[in-house]
Amino acid sequence: MLGLGITLMVLGVVFIGLGYAIRFKGKYDLINDFTADRAAGILDDEYAKGVGSIEFFGGIAMIPLGVATILLEEIPALGIFGISVFGICIILVVHRIVSGKRLK
Repeated sequence: MLGLGITLMVLGVVFIGLGYAIRFKGKYDLINDFTADRAAGILDDEYAKGVGSIEFFGGIAMIPLGVATILLEEIPALGIFGISVFGICIILVVHRIVSGKRLK
């Protein structure tokens, strides 16, 4: 499962880069429809910082998981890959729901 381990590490680096750009550099336009939602008063900058943090720390978690799937053969690589990617997506969806309710 070398391919899935490498893919997981590459996705981790991509998530770290996107999270860093959003959270620390303030490039909120990387989030789909954020500028329109902010102009409409639906979301605020705290939402964007939360998205950046989720992606940044999710990417940091993906890299050691990718290394573990390469080094430890008894770890099911496909399961780890699916859980980590699906987990980040679920956390982002929940964050969107909670943030949208907070501003209403």
